[in-house]
Formats: sequence, structure tokens, C-alpha cells
Amino acid sequence: MRSRPKSRIDRGMIVVGGVIAALAVGMAVFVVIVLIGFNRDPGPEGDSAPTWSADSSRVAFSSDESGNVDIYVMDAGGGERVNLTNRARQDTDPAWDPSGEWIAFLSREQGMTDIHRVRPDGTGLSSLTNFPAQQYSRPVWSPDGSKIAFTSNRDADLPPQLGPTPAPFRDGPAPDFPLAAPQPELYVMNSDGAGQTRLTFDVTFDGNPTWSPDGQRLAFQSKADGDHEIYVINADGTGLAKLSDNEHPDVFPAWSPDGRFIAFSSNRPKTAFGQELSEAARRNFAFGTSTTDYDIYVMSSDGEDVYNWTQTPSLWDSSPSWSPDGSWIAFEVRPYLLTTTAGTSRDIYVMRFEGQNRNLTNLTNSQGRAQDGSEGPVVWSPDGTSVAFVARIGGIPRIRAVRIAPSS
Repeated sequence: MRSRPKSRIDRGMIVVGGVIAALAVGMAVFVVIVLIGFNRDPGPEGDSAPTWSADSSRVAFSSDESGNVDIYVMDAGGGERVNLTNRARQDTDPAWDPSGEWIAFLSREQGMTDIHRVRPDGTGLSSLTNFPAQQYSRPVWSPDGSKIAFTSNRDADLPPQLGPTPAPFRDGPAPDFPLAAPQPELYVMNSDGAGQTRLTFDVTFDGNPTWSPDGQRLAFQSKADGDHEIYVINADGTGLAKLSDNEHPDVFPAWSPDGRFIAFSSNRPKTAFGQELSEAARRNFAFGTSTTDYDIYVMSSDGEDVYNWTQTPSLWDSSPSWSPDGSWIAFEVRPYLLTTTAGTSRDIYVMRFEGQNRNLTNLTNSQGRAQDGSEGPVVWSPDGTSVAFVARIGGIPRIRAVRIAPSS
């Protein structure tokens, strides 16, 4: 990794090495924790996959409170939990569209999954994909709500009479269309389910898509070259390009709200702020070269200027999520040497994306308590004041909302 230049990554930010004393004032955070839906007990699987309404007033999530996994909504501050689906199918992983009109989600029956949608009042329940498969990922809405990206292995072992999902237009000769897709490939469709198009054709894992703010491109992780790397592709299937290229996995990309940066998780060798550490300095970082020690990295959206932002030894940092104004990054942290009776204890952190004072803050502070811990992905409310995630309380997953504000 080359040294960090002071050009494009610094544009609109405080230049590293410059005067940063002013940034230290008012950059600490205080938090107000709200446990959503504590007036009822969920089932043994608990609650999962929170997603915010467009006005930040409500949260949708999945829960087995009724004895079956369904999609629920409730006020962000607590109150009544309303079951939107209430049926025998297993309905999970909701995603609220930017207009607030629809909630898309995964629906599973007899081992096969499709993407469905429902209005937040429970009406309009219908299937968008009508193409059952073993694997679908959580749907990801484009910023304007006109399209949905997802990954699936739906083209694996297709009956010949059905044929594969249509290939998009591509520059140059059309590639051979591989019928079998045993690992998830990347797809996009219109918000009503029309125009379903397969974008990737490498027949290896493609996942975790994230939209550019203008809705023209998608970043995602892929094993097309044998190792997880970050790629981008236009929403029409053209312009496929690899942004990262190294021997270490790069995963969980997240596009910044201004479109200039992509955050991701990687277990590359430890670095100082923007440059490689010497071998001696690296040894001073406990377990700094471990293959399980991941940090949050940020790079320019063209793949340049890659540098380590968290630099946390002995921690696995993953699933970065930008605040709507781009000034904060929230992420999940797992100490890979610390386990509990329920597995590895996890916490949710936030950090500033300005200057050298990252103001790294642990929001949940589980401290390895047995059966406790908090899990990503972390989702920001559209107004930027709060994050939601899953917290294990006494071993049962619950939806937790945390209000974040600068301290006075």
C-alpha cells in the first residue's frame, strides 16, 4: 500500500498533519439507548434486521413473536408492534424504500426464497421476483427508490424451458452466459419487479451490494479472481471494474453519501495513518498481522488512496455504515480472542470521518458479558440522529436504537 497522498482523499476534509485542535472540541458523543418493543417478548429467535422509515419515526424488523417469523413495524421510541405479514411463510430482512411507501423483504417457504413487498399498513402484499431459489440476499433500494439490487443463485440448474435471467447490454461481444450460478450473482430490478437483470457472470460469490448516491453504479464484493475484492458496475451491467487488488480479503463495501469514497473491511497488514508500518512497528501491534484481524478502510470511489481508518488491534471491524451527512461511520466490532457462552461478544462503534481525531466511541460496551453483545449491520436513521441494530439481551436478539449527538 502506498503512502496516503493529501489530494483527493483530503478534499473537503481537514488535511492530515494540519491544525486539528479545533476538531477536538465538541466531537465526543453522548448516546440515549432505546430498547424497541420491550413491552412484548419475542420468540426464541427474537428480533432482527431493523430498517428505518423515510421520516425516521418508525422501524420495521422481523420477529418470531407470533411463533412464526413475520415483518413488523413500530414507532422508533417504542409502543405497539404491528405484524404486517402474519402468515405461515418465513418473512425476514425487511428494507424500507426511500419514499416510505413500500417495505421489501425476503419470504421463504419449503426451503425456497423470493423477494416480496408490502406497504407499511399491511396492504399490497405481493411477490416481486416470482422466481424461488435457495439463496436471495436482503434487497437494497436505489437512492431514488426506482430499483432494487439483490444477489441470488436463482440461475443455478435452471430448467431448460425457463432459460436464464436475461443478460444486460454490454460493450463488445456478448459473453457466454453460464447457466449454472451455484454462488450468488448480482441482479437488479425495477421497484415493481419488472426488468429483472443479471449483472455478473463469474459463477463465484458476488455479494453485499451498495448503491452510489446518484443511483448509476453499484459497488460489491466478489471472488471472481479467487479472493474477495471490491468491484463496481453500472446499473445496466456495463463498466465492470475491480477497485481493490491484493492478497487479503476486502469485504462489506459502503458508498459514502457524497459518492467520493467507499468504506470496506479488510485484514490487510496493519498500517499507520495512510502508510505501511515498519516490520518492527507492526510487531508492536498485538496480533496486528493476524488473518482474523480486520479494520475499516476507506478509499476513493475510483479505488485510489486506500488507507486504514480504525487501526484497532485484536478486533474484527466489519459492516461499515455511513451517516447520512457522511461525517460518521458506524460499524460492528468483535474481539476475536474473547468468547462467551453465546459465542463471540460484539459491540457497535462509531467514529468521525474528519481529521486524525476519529473520536472512536463504543456505543454498546458489552465487555464480554455472557449471552450479550450487539450485531451489525448498523442502519442510520435518514435524519442522521440515530442508529439501529440487533442487541442480545439475556441471549435473546432485540432491536436497539441509539440516539447519537455531539456533546456540548
